[in-house]
Amino acid sequence: LGWYLVPLVVHIPNLIILCVLCKKRFSTALTSICTAYLLCQPAKTLYSFFVSLLPDIYWLGLILYFLLFALSFVIFFFLGKTLSSIYNKEDRNVYIFGSIPILYYVSNYFLETATNFWTAPSPIVTEFFRFGIFIVYLFFCIIYFHEYEEKMQLAYKEKIVEITLEQQQREIDMLQRTEQELRILRHDMRIFAEILKASIQTDDKASAMKLATNISDRVRKTQINRFCNNNIINYILSDYALRCQEHHIKFETSVKLAEFTLDEIMFASAISNALDNAYKANLQLPEKERYICLSLKNVDEKLVFSVKNPFDKAPVF
Repeated sequence: LGWYLVPLVVHIPNLIILCVLCKKRFSTALTSICTAYLLCQPAKTLYSFFVSLLPDIYWLGLILYFLLFALSFVIFFFLGKTLSSIYNKEDRNVYIFGSIPILYYVSNYFLETATNFWTAPSPIVTEFFRFGIFIVYLFFCIIYFHEYEEKMQLAYKEKIVEITLEQQQREIDMLQRTEQELRILRHDMRIFAEILKASIQTDDKASAMKLATNISDRVRKTQINRFCNNNIINYILSDYALRCQEHHIKFETSVKLAEFTLDEIMFASAISNALDNAYKANLQLPEKERYICLSLKNVDEKLVFSVKNPFDKAPVF
């Protein structure tokens, strides 16, 4: 009767608590409970071993609780981080990884309640059989997590290389645009000087001022603005400032970085993605409604990053 009630009294309430109160996914909650049940097996095996040696000692039940208590600390310190990392991944990976504990729980419950499989031959033999399942799962856990971490490291390095190449291409494009503008400016400077000299000689102040303003605007376009002490962020912001100027988008920035300690390549990807989304959203609007407001600053040893822009159609998240 006890085995029939354990899922109803213990496991199903725990499942509801994890899903409702702790806001965990069903896959994470289910596999966690089944895994906790499987990880109790070493303590059960040792308990059965003591019972086979000292069958007449009535207080052996206390040994089981002591073993479970000690085992919980061992699992928490040596497996807790690994299991937590795996069970917080997408549902498909969680179910694949939790297939052994789930199968163990279902088969163990069925064999315990519907048959006498575990007790008919010899309790100590069947306990070691279940302990073998625990060992298989333990090795599977360690090997899977190790290979998964290696895979994630490789994917991260590939992403870093991809972002780096993309950022370098942007910097090259910006320098090429600046170089082209300077080349044209040098070519036209002699003509500007002759026209400016003629305007001064004829006392045509209006033409001289117009020409001087034209030269000043063209020189300003070749300037790479210094928004902060980080070169990559400067290149990104200068690039988008030029794009916004070409498409009549008001680009306001407030950059106050005392220190930049983040992975600058990954952050460059994030800020480029945010500005690109804002830039594309503005292109769908009339020129008078276009603007992008960027805020980047340190607050209480944290980096606060904000991009504000209008849009025509609300994005779907």
